[in-house]
Amino acid sequence: GGYAGGNAWSANSTNGEGGYSFLDPSRTIPSMSEARSGYHAGPGSLLVIPAIPGCGCNYRCLALDARRSQVACICPKDWKLDSDGKTCILLDAPDTFSDWLIVILFLMLVSLMIAFGFVCVLLYNRYQHRTVGLVRRKMISSADLQLNRLPVASNNMLTEYNPNYEFAGVTYTLKDLKDIPRNQLQLQKALGQGAFGEVYQGFYRQRSGDAVEMPVAVKTLPALSTHEAEVDFLMEALIMSKFNHPNIVHFIGVCFDKHPRFIVLELLAGGDLKNFLRESRPKPDKSSSLTMKDLIMIAIDVAKGCNYMEENRFIHRDIAARNCLLTTKGPGRVVKIADFGMSRDIYRSDYYRKGGRAMLPIKWMPPEAFLDGIFTAKTDVWSFGVLLWEILSMGYMPYTGCANRQVMQLVTSGGRLEPPTNCPGPIYGIMTQCWHPDPDQRPNFKLILERLGYCGQDPDVLKAALPVFNRAPSQEKDVTIMRPGSHDHCIEVSKAAADYLIPTSLGPNTIGSTSSVDRLIPDNSDSWETSFVIPHSKSTQPLLPEPEYIDEVTTSSASTAEWVS
Repeated sequence: GGYAGGNAWSANSTNGEGGYSFLDPSRTIPSMSEARSGYHAGPGSLLVIPAIPGCGCNYRCLALDARRSQVACICPKDWKLDSDGKTCILLDAPDTFSDWLIVILFLMLVSLMIAFGFVCVLLYNRYQHRTVGLVRRKMISSADLQLNRLPVASNNMLTEYNPNYEFAGVTYTLKDLKDIPRNQLQLQKALGQGAFGEVYQGFYRQRSGDAVEMPVAVKTLPALSTHEAEVDFLMEALIMSKFNHPNIVHFIGVCFDKHPRFIVLELLAGGDLKNFLRESRPKPDKSSSLTMKDLIMIAIDVAKGCNYMEENRFIHRDIAARNCLLTTKGPGRVVKIADFGMSRDIYRSDYYRKGGRAMLPIKWMPPEAFLDGIFTAKTDVWSFGVLLWEILSMGYMPYTGCANRQVMQLVTSGGRLEPPTNCPGPIYGIMTQCWHPDPDQRPNFKLILERLGYCGQDPDVLKAALPVFNRAPSQEKDVTIMRPGSHDHCIEVSKAAADYLIPTSLGPNTIGSTSSVDRLIPDNSDSWETSFVIPHSKSTQPLLPEPEYIDEVTTSSASTAEWVS
């Protein structure tokens, strides 16, 4: 509306270009609006009819006259009226899903694929385990694979395993071991019984068809062994494979493809140190081929191997003469440390079990080891002190005449082994330092090597004579402590470190023997081996068991075990 002359009806404008005519396109529907040129001279009027709901329309209903006798349906923006005149439909509706819906569907599909793959892996692993179990049972029951006629070990080998050890901070697995083809290995004869099974002498060809054969020692694990024994056997192989030292037995490889499993080591012709010392004892009618210098060099060889393990933060836990081997019995011999069967956490259930029987080298262990199960590098230092005593006594059993229970009482009360006959004072001083009740006060192997080197250059030490023995070597065995399943009869010893007494100090005449026992026993007698240094005691009698402390298991064949190297 407006004055004449306005052209709002024909121009897309918000004003009448000088007149009063007005039309707002943003508030009107062009198809439903009507504008004509005005013919009134002066102000006019404008009839506005708003859209209303209802009338059967899907969106809004628009009255076409003032009386609303005619109506039309309208739709919102981006929508259009369908052919029925009432329904609104979307203009140009897309045929595909929106982006967010596509992303959701994609993520769901990926999740389903991952879940499916995980289930497949689980099923495959279960299938593999089942297949391996069937094959293993078949191998065990097969007549042609019964250990290749190797005898089965005499115990169940229920060795508790706790993998506490890594070497030089690196974890090793079976794939790190050198595999030896079984057809390049030939077993010859049995050398003895090991911790897991028979130990055999054999020959190894480094390449198929080689004429040259290397003599080797082969440790075996029978097929009927437990899973724990297999893990321990593998652990021993892993441990030995990481050592590279002239005073540690050289590891060659393994045969783990089937049973019986083999660990192949260098063969040392000299045998074990304990038997070598016994065989070399001087007799009244025959002097020994060994000298004090030879004994010191033997001790130095073992100390070098121990020092190497200590530098690599490794604990052997069973340093003893029985576990050391010689390259030869003649001059130029080299002593090497062997048998790493205890080089693991042996205190999972307070004691180390093999075949249901507790086996611990009590006579070579410090108090903190057999009381609290604490093993450190200083544990091997104590054991080395006992080994040094074995060397200077020419292979005698430490604490001979005492059961392990009595040895525990003796050591925790401060008692220590006496010096062997003719033991030089400086060497016995090294022993007592190794047996200090406080582990931190014991020397490390670097210091032990230094002190043994001084002894090897001391004329007074080197001129000391070896003890003379009147009888042949006995068939002593290294009896170990037995711990029954019930603790009703187990001895209770105080765990307080303050209760450990320091060994009796050396006397001025230690070059022979500081004990008054020697003055009561005829020369050339080996009865001295049953006497010990007992603190604050004036008695010259050996430590004898009191009735209440007699360990019945030492007389029972059902509960007696031998420590076998």
